[in-house]
Amino acid sequence: MIKSLGEIEYEQYGQEQWYKYHGYLTKINMQIPSESNLEDLERQNRIIAFDKGMKAVSLVRHLIDHSLSKNNVLPLGVARRLLQSNDVVLVLCQLIEQAPWLVETTDQECGELRRFVWQESGEWLLQEKLKSPVGKTEGQIWICLYQVLLANHSNLHYDYSLGYRRATLLRLRCHLNESKLDILPVLVDLRRFLEQLSLGDSMVGAGNSSGKVDLCLVELVPEIHESVCKKYARKWKQLCSNFREFIETERGRKAAQRAATQWSEMFSEEHLEKLFSKIEDSSPVSSGNLYEEAPRCVFCGEPAMKRCSRCRQEWYCRRECQVKHWPKHKNACDLLANASVDEMR
Repeated sequence: MIKSLGEIEYEQYGQEQWYKYHGYLTKINMQIPSESNLEDLERQNRIIAFDKGMKAVSLVRHLIDHSLSKNNVLPLGVARRLLQSNDVVLVLCQLIEQAPWLVETTDQECGELRRFVWQESGEWLLQEKLKSPVGKTEGQIWICLYQVLLANHSNLHYDYSLGYRRATLLRLRCHLNESKLDILPVLVDLRRFLEQLSLGDSMVGAGNSSGKVDLCLVELVPEIHESVCKKYARKWKQLCSNFREFIETERGRKAAQRAATQWSEMFSEEHLEKLFSKIEDSSPVSSGNLYEEAPRCVFCGEPAMKRCSRCRQEWYCRRECQVKHWPKHKNACDLLANASVDEMR
């Protein structure tokens, strides 16, 4: 109908046939429901939730990488939360099977099947235009599975001898085709591991081969999350109502756009690389020479391994240097310590 309206000659505009087609289009437009503000927010919430879930894969890969690093400075409970509390291996296996980064649609004009792949920028690109058939998100998931399952490391000990875990891992074999093995050669070892796992536990070794029982599990409690939940208990509905009123204003829309941009950049691959590289650089011992980047004693200049217990700013090689330097450091230490206490309050 739109095509027919466009084919009408210019001289016929305003005549009976033109009004006939124009009236039909007006009725069709009136039947299309308009999207309310609440529906628009729900649609944006689904998009943001999907983007956060996809970008969380990059965060998981960085956590696994640094858990295997020699200069690991992550808290003790990170690896346990990944593999035991959240069982991230099963989650990654489900992502491989469902492939949420890949969408198939049929072109209405030619009837051909088109595949679109999700990109970190939030765009969906045709798979034909991509250089590699394996997307960045899928590649990261395969690398994570390879590192966890084949890593002989105490921090990433995963018990795959359990029945449901073993069955889930074996379903990955059908996804390891030759094209993926050519792009990611390390997956050859992963496929060999899965083939041995299918033959029985004796070929691969039991998942908990040490035979030791975890008598003591040290885990950090997320104090910030707990304090926020405790502070706003029974107030979430009121906060949501206030937020909805604020987001409908012009100021609220601009603030939400800025916040969405900042969060999107925060979980980008480039930002995560910089974040974890800074964590490694802050460690006193580097990956090369033992004292190559180690801090120096503020009093004598020797390599230092101890800090002031109050302000945590000045480094000392031994207690004698700290005692001799204390008259000069006292005022600054009191100021920094009091500032830290005020921030905690």
